[in-house]
Amino acid sequence: MRYFIVSSAAMLLSGPIVADTIEVPSDHLTIQEAIDASVDGDTIAIAPGIYNEFNVDTAGRAIHLLGATNGKGMPLVFIDGQDNGTVMRCTSGESASTVFENLVIANGLVSPAGAGMLIHNSSPILRNVIFIDNTSAVGGAVEMLNSSAQLEQCKFEQNWGGFSGGALYIGQSSAPTLTGCVFEGNQSSTDSGGAVYSDDSSPIFHGCIFNDNSATDHGGGMYVTVSDVVLNQCVFSNNYGNLYGGGLRSESSDVTISGCQFQNNRSQGGRGGGLYIDGGSLAMDSTNFSMNTALSYGAAMYVGSCAGSIADCHVANQIGGFAIFTVGGDVPLFERCDIEKNSGGGIWDIGPAQATYEDCRVVNNLGGGLFTNRSTRLINTVLCGNVGPQIRGYWIDGGGACVDFECNDVNGDGVPDHCQSPTGDGILQVPGEYSSIQEAIVDAGYGDTVLVGPGTWTVSGDDTAVISTGSKPITIRSSHGAAQTILDGEAAFGVVYCVGGETSATIIEGFTITNGSSFHGAGMYAESSSPTVRDCKFVENHSVSQGGGLYIMDGSPL
Repeated sequence: MRYFIVSSAAMLLSGPIVADTIEVPSDHLTIQEAIDASVDGDTIAIAPGIYNEFNVDTAGRAIHLLGATNGKGMPLVFIDGQDNGTVMRCTSGESASTVFENLVIANGLVSPAGAGMLIHNSSPILRNVIFIDNTSAVGGAVEMLNSSAQLEQCKFEQNWGGFSGGALYIGQSSAPTLTGCVFEGNQSSTDSGGAVYSDDSSPIFHGCIFNDNSATDHGGGMYVTVSDVVLNQCVFSNNYGNLYGGGLRSESSDVTISGCQFQNNRSQGGRGGGLYIDGGSLAMDSTNFSMNTALSYGAAMYVGSCAGSIADCHVANQIGGFAIFTVGGDVPLFERCDIEKNSGGGIWDIGPAQATYEDCRVVNNLGGGLFTNRSTRLINTVLCGNVGPQIRGYWIDGGGACVDFECNDVNGDGVPDHCQSPTGDGILQVPGEYSSIQEAIVDAGYGDTVLVGPGTWTVSGDDTAVISTGSKPITIRSSHGAAQTILDGEAAFGVVYCVGGETSATIIEGFTITNGSSFHGAGMYAESSSPTVRDCKFVENHSVSQGGGLYIMDGSPL
């Protein structure tokens, strides 16, 4: 049925201007027949039903394909390719004047690419379009090349890509914008990008959801290479990458992430449960990571040789290897990030560039707080309550850094009390006030003295050394000298343990250190640390490998 809109002024000057609405199936039985009969500006209104068509081609026309919906806005028009080839084609230079709306595109099957829809050298608008059960080698549902298409409220479900991009492949300098789109249950069976694969392109994703997608190789939710990608207010959940990047893998790309969520993603290969970034740059803010899994490194994120900044992020309850793993020549600046309650440790930083954490909290992680070999710089940053070393390796106090065994904060200012003021009178008596030396060290404030009385002191409770200084700038001194004050490893434990970048402000004075037993440094193990050791005797300590009495690695104890 045709509807005419006529301008009276136009009639006087040049005759009527006609905008047609062509109805399917009342005017034409098939969608392709209706397209062939259309001209620019027409609307093709498609009634509810299943249309068994493939290779439906808009052929460059500026038209609006408008499907019927139910009362909730769900499309009632199903275009079924019946596994005969690509369902829809938009490859003739179409612009935003070509609109696809309220359609379900299903069961496309083609060997090369884009079984649901090919968008080549064209930039149409897709609105409320659902792609389901489409299969091809690349871009199971859609292949987009040299395109700035706009996708609004579209859904990609259970599409399959044999190689790259289970749902969507973006390439050849494309710059699409996707808003409010959902990618769910898509799969890349032999390569990368379970839902999306971007190559040499600049896509923008706003408010999109990536859920339960998988890739045999990398990037369960998304894989990007040599691209400039923006993710804003997106959610990556329950995605799986068999190798690297459960949620997202980026390679040599510039990635901007803002206000996103990465949760319950998994990297079976062991790196980057939430995301894996290698090369390029990363600008990330206000993004949360929770319950992501990596068997080796970076349960939340693996960042390799990548410049940029990470700010206002929350990283909690990751499973597996260190929540954050950074490696390589370029390292992002971390600002105002909370890294807490992760099961495999907080952060692992390895060289050569210096990493900086400013106004961050690394607390209550199982497996340690920060492991570093690159003189990590801490500014107004707190590490406390971690099970394992708070810090292992050299670090630089850029001002306001606090490292403590406990996170007690009576005044509620966000800084553990021991980092701000002495405990009591600043002298902690063992055994007068504390039953073990380690108990006193844990309770000591910066600058305090742990004063140890005469006797033989051994490992207490679940500790693994008689003394573990825990990066604290404190003095541990005997009251009666080495002859009367003995630290005894009982031939089962190391005696003194310093691995947290201790400086000369950490002082151990006046002890006999004996009967230590460990692989290295049975009497004293000093790694990346330079404490002051005075008037001590090392007697009958035994190591399996090196340094029976004292083992020093990357340190200069005095």
